[in-house]
Amino acid sequence: MNRERVLDLLRKGLRLIGPAGLALSATLLAVTFMSDDAVERAAQAFVKYRIELEAREQFGKAAQSDTGKAALQLQQRYHIDIATARQAMDDKLPDRIAEVIAAMCRLDCQKKAGVRTSVAAGYQQQIVDSKRRIATLSRFVEDRYLTLVANLTRDVRIFLGSNALLFAFVTFLAWMKPQASIQLTLPGLLLCVSTLASAAMYVFGQNWFFTLLNNDFVGFGYFGYASVLFAFLCDIALNHARISTQIMNAFFQAVGATMHAIPC
Repeated sequence: MNRERVLDLLRKGLRLIGPAGLALSATLLAVTFMSDDAVERAAQAFVKYRIELEAREQFGKAAQSDTGKAALQLQQRYHIDIATARQAMDDKLPDRIAEVIAAMCRLDCQKKAGVRTSVAAGYQQQIVDSKRRIATLSRFVEDRYLTLVANLTRDVRIFLGSNALLFAFVTFLAWMKPQASIQLTLPGLLLCVSTLASAAMYVFGQNWFFTLLNNDFVGFGYFGYASVLFAFLCDIALNHARISTQIMNAFFQAVGATMHAIPC
């Protein structure tokens, strides 16, 4: 296959890939703005998982669970504590405890009353403490839920917006600089691979997708990746593809290909 034939195929491929990627990224980005809860609904499982994980770390071993319902089990436990304390008060358990202690220690009436008051105060404090823990847990869950959803929405929009801009740049150059088709192949393919990988990860494992998206290290990594692609495209647009031509020719030489690129 001669050089002109290859260049023609590359031009056609880039003019197809660019608009398709732009349309997909821009459409999904628009959905996140038109529907405020679009990301929230898609990320429900991930948000629940993250809150459970953080609840275990925040509240210690008491939040561990095999069924993955840590926060709910904590609330249930605290409600049980309250119910138990109230039932004990209703059954006059402090009076019975005071009578047993009095019989064992031969306390007088005044001391027995003091014991009764002390036991009752202990149960009252247990009720207060359990209510406080429930309120603290509820505030924790609400705060983390809102924060996680807001952060994920922002990260998804940045990811889709960056992809849309890069695909738009590829599309523009594919039409305005068709002679740079060889140099445009690398950023075009890398964009397609990252977009398809993200789509596959979302379809087959949403938790993995949102976990990576929510990871600061991955976020910086993607920023660096997008910056390299943007610099590659800027070289083609503003520097006659001099640097990208050297990179592509070095690649062709390394793999033993006869194809070569020229500045344009």
